[in-house]
Amino acid sequence: MIDPVSKARMRRGLLALSLLPTAIALLKSPGVLSQTQNKVRDLSWDDLIPADWKPEKLLEGMNFALLQDGDPRANEAMAKLRELWDKAPAVNSLHGQHIRLPGFVAPLERSAKGISEFLLVPYFGACIHSPPPPANQIVHVISTEPISEKTAQAAVWVSGRLDVVRFESALGVSGYRMPQSKVQVYQGKKN
Repeated sequence: MIDPVSKARMRRGLLALSLLPTAIALLKSPGVLSQTQNKVRDLSWDDLIPADWKPEKLLEGMNFALLQDGDPRANEAMAKLRELWDKAPAVNSLHGQHIRLPGFVAPLERSAKGISEFLLVPYFGACIHSPPPPANQIVHVISTEPISEKTAQAAVWVSGRLDVVRFESALGVSGYRMPQSKVQVYQGKKN
């Protein structure tokens, strides 16, 4: 005869064994596995550009060297370029991935605590001192912790979940968003 304590342990063991295939299936699904293992993939800015997007093809035949400032053809070309860049497609397969991306901060929201919302861009001065890059080269970041003005002046690493979501601001149109992101000063690639 089996005592009641041993009987209860056997039932729990059988229950655990019966749930094992479901647990394994869940762990094999991409979203659960990446979150469980907490893997973060380092991306470069080129990874955010679809392989088939070739904006230079639309500008073929235009000789910008012959155009002067204020020339209506130059203004028309710039307007066409701006429209093309604002509609730049994103890489949909990146949606939901946990990534880390280096870049520079173009602040959107400042408070006494620091900067908690900004555009991450591939080069210093983008969106502020020069026209914004294409939408697929701008990431709208919402940081879990506000960053200091000093940190915002340096290159940073931003890590978190990347979503393919368009966002329009006064500084530019972004094709990606990273909500609840962690921001650190850039220290080179991790090994």
